[in-house]
Amino acid sequence: MVRQPAHGRGGAAGLDAEAELVRGAACSPQPVCGRGVGAWGGDARAWTDLAARERSASPCARANVRSLRRRARAAAAGRARALLWCRRARVAFGSSGQGPHARFSAFSPIPRPHPANGSCPTRAQLLEPATNKAWESGQRSGEEDEAAAVPTMASSSDPDRLMTKADKLTKLSFTRWNADWKSATSLYEQAAIAYRFRKDNEKAKDAFEKASKGQEMISSPWDAAKHMESAAALAKELGRWNEVSDFYRRASELYRECGRPQPASDALAKGASALEEKSPEEAIKMYDEACSVLEEDGKEQMAFDLYRAAAALYIKMEKYSDAAAFFLRLGSAADKCNAINSQCKAYLSAIIIYLYAHDFQQAQKCYNDCSEVQAFLNSDQNRCAMKLLSAYEEGDAEEIKRLAQSSAFNHLDHVVIRLARKLPTGDLQAIKKAADDGEDSLDEDDLT
Repeated sequence: MVRQPAHGRGGAAGLDAEAELVRGAACSPQPVCGRGVGAWGGDARAWTDLAARERSASPCARANVRSLRRRARAAAAGRARALLWCRRARVAFGSSGQGPHARFSAFSPIPRPHPANGSCPTRAQLLEPATNKAWESGQRSGEEDEAAAVPTMASSSDPDRLMTKADKLTKLSFTRWNADWKSATSLYEQAAIAYRFRKDNEKAKDAFEKASKGQEMISSPWDAAKHMESAAALAKELGRWNEVSDFYRRASELYRECGRPQPASDALAKGASALEEKSPEEAIKMYDEACSVLEEDGKEQMAFDLYRAAAALYIKMEKYSDAAAFFLRLGSAADKCNAINSQCKAYLSAIIIYLYAHDFQQAQKCYNDCSEVQAFLNSDQNRCAMKLLSAYEEGDAEEIKRLAQSSAFNHLDHVVIRLARKLPTGDLQAIKKAADDGEDSLDEDDLT
């Protein structure tokens, strides 16, 4: 049994009626602001006919009509509001004289048709040259407001005032029983950045030093170490070499409090590098401390460059025995890390340095000690060192120069290569005679 539509309509005729009703509801309302019934246009007869047809339609068609009517009403209202505001904005932009950023009044007049010909003002008429003048005046007024705001901003971020305010927060008084280090540290940091931007390095250094103390007071040693490094860098620019070493050492201690040996060693290395020219003795101490920090943590592989830098500085200071000792220290560290290539090059470098310092006996002793290491005994560096010592014993200067040009020497540190290129140094005949005397004395004591 087929259910018939309401009011006795069924089949194709009923469907056509519903479709016609829906189309009429969707197309009939025309949005005209302020006219018709409510916000809708059209005459009363059309709406009466539409209502009668809607009452005679099926429930499904009536639901579609209501849905389409709501959507059409919302769309019409939106178009009407958009048109109204566009007109108001156009009039306000063309005649208010306040520039493009002016606030549009809800009571702005809408352009009316001309009483003579019934035409409305065009866009060109609305956008008269006065508009450009108004916009320029608005722009100038905005620039003046920004210029007036600059002194206020500058005064609020004045580093001297920030430092004064921060100092007050760290001092106790009758009204403040606890220092507010958190707020004071933030002010110190702002002042330090402002001073550094002004190129006032002296005050910036002091501000960073106080900021570091503040971070330490609020249990933030990492940030405290960072600020201390910034203060050390500024002290370097100011030529305060004592403060450079003190600040970098303090930064290293703060890093170690965080359990970070690598940044602690890096801080000491930065200080040593900064002091190489002005205070080489202090730089050597800081290099030694940096290596010790990594050795204590079992990270000798991270200290290879520090060993080389310290040895190079010793060579520059013409302290060759100390330089050779640092290369031997590098070899021991490389042995722990199983870095065979670095180990063998370090041992060969130490032997070359002893030969350059005219200490043939120490070079021979160093070779004998290093040959006990199996990795060095089977290396190309060991064969090179043996040939070099044999040439010294024979007093063959040409052979020494030829060996100094070999490929085994080309892969050493540049400071060691320069020393090798200058070999032989000293009296080869005296070295040969001493070697011969040593052999004779050994034969005399031979009881076999």
